[in-house]
Amino acid sequence: MRRTNSQSGISKLEFAVVVSVVAILAGILLARLIKNESVAERLYLDVSVHSMQKALKVRQGNLMNTHRQVDYAALAKENPVDWLEKKPAGYVGPVENVDPEAVEDGAWIYDPAQRELLYRPRFPGEFEGLLDDYGVARVQVLLHYAEGDAAPVGVGLQYKPVADRQR
Repeated sequence: MRRTNSQSGISKLEFAVVVSVVAILAGILLARLIKNESVAERLYLDVSVHSMQKALKVRQGNLMNTHRQVDYAALAKENPVDWLEKKPAGYVGPVENVDPEAVEDGAWIYDPAQRELLYRPRFPGEFEGLLDDYGVARVQVLLHYAEGDAAPVGVGLQYKPVADRQR
């Protein structure tokens, strides 16, 4: 009886097709991972700022509960991170006159001179309209005034609009 040679394994063409399909799927997966990281980082920034806003309200409430006059101007000069029980990951601390280009990816820095909290995202894809020319998001404590009042009547924490930045 004659035995025929049967081929075992895969051909070079089949191998190339498998490698191409795996590379395409890996590329799609990597793009989704980067998108998800960017979305998660934006959510982290929003939650951190929201936590600071709530901590500011608690700080004001504590001052009122001790029957002290709330000095909104002094409150606006405080570092918002100091109101938190736990500092955000990547918090460097206060640095006078921060060079925005020197802020590392994923770092939070408080600039007491400008009364701004700066954050540079590692994945800026989801931060459109929030980052300045340096790729930094800025958060600032702002005083609120009633119409016609010279003294502030409140204080709030918010993203500083790009148009308001003068650097």
